[in-house]
Amino acid sequence: MTTDYRLPGISFIKLRFVLTAQAKTRLSAFKGSLLRKGFAEALRRNVCVMDWKTKCQSCFLRTECVFTRIFETIIQKDPPPFLSKQQYALKPYVLDFADDGTNYKTGDPLTFDFVIMGNSAANIGMYIIAVQQMGKFGIGEKRSPFGDLKVFRDDGNGGWLEVYSQDSGVLKDAPNPVVIDTQPQPASKVKLHFLTPTSIKIDSSLSIDFNFRKLVFNMLRRTLEAAFFYMPDASVDWEFKPYLKRASDIRITDKQLVWVDHHHFSGDKGDDLLLGGFKGEITIDGKLDHYIPLFRIAEIIHTGKRTSLGFGKMTFEIIQ
Repeated sequence: MTTDYRLPGISFIKLRFVLTAQAKTRLSAFKGSLLRKGFAEALRRNVCVMDWKTKCQSCFLRTECVFTRIFETIIQKDPPPFLSKQQYALKPYVLDFADDGTNYKTGDPLTFDFVIMGNSAANIGMYIIAVQQMGKFGIGEKRSPFGDLKVFRDDGNGGWLEVYSQDSGVLKDAPNPVVIDTQPQPASKVKLHFLTPTSIKIDSSLSIDFNFRKLVFNMLRRTLEAAFFYMPDASVDWEFKPYLKRASDIRITDKQLVWVDHHHFSGDKGDDLLLGGFKGEITIDGKLDHYIPLFRIAEIIHTGKRTSLGFGKMTFEIIQ
């Protein structure tokens, strides 16, 4: 019975970063690619002791390195059969931003959030230093400088408390991880809103054509991966087939989705890639009590592929 299945507790911290433009500049509206690229470069500059041309996969320090723990998370323990084909774990963070501005004047803020999962929260100092250095090195094609970094934590009541400022250089009031509520909640009609491009694989291909069961499978896989790789104390139940079977009886009754593409420059491949996903909303009808916790988790850690670029951001509302 699905009522017997319990999702693992997913812990996270959410940090808000605010940089200030040091000169007039222009950035793309969808900033996931340029922020991820700048963050990765800055983090590696700060922690890597090897030659810049050294590949992480062949580096003998790869299992001890903060950079690989965040960007090239090599699987070091035997995964369950469900994840046995994976070489890397999912990244322990999600990029989240609502700033779609393009033109910045000197003094204008650039705001974005990091959701950091599980034991990766121990590295928040490196996240902060890397973002600070990213601003110093410059963001975007023109390497536009950003500074005066301030970092805030979610206070749990809709507000934000400052934990770091570049002026002081001191991390104060470090946030404690929050565990997402996995208790079921009565619901028979729910609307999901996909706010940024969402890329989910259906039969090995990205698709907008999915049913509720396939959507649940994608959300569930990401949840179990996050728990297995970053929450060593979490209880992970791999016997989830009844949970998926019950999802087959639930219908998507309205689907208002559009496919959108964004350009992403891959430093590894040296190519300008076109990455896509769907945005919009769907309405779901059925006995959804035990899927509400899954939606809560997806709302925090996103769903689908490329969440480190800001893809897969979603919210949900219970209609009845």
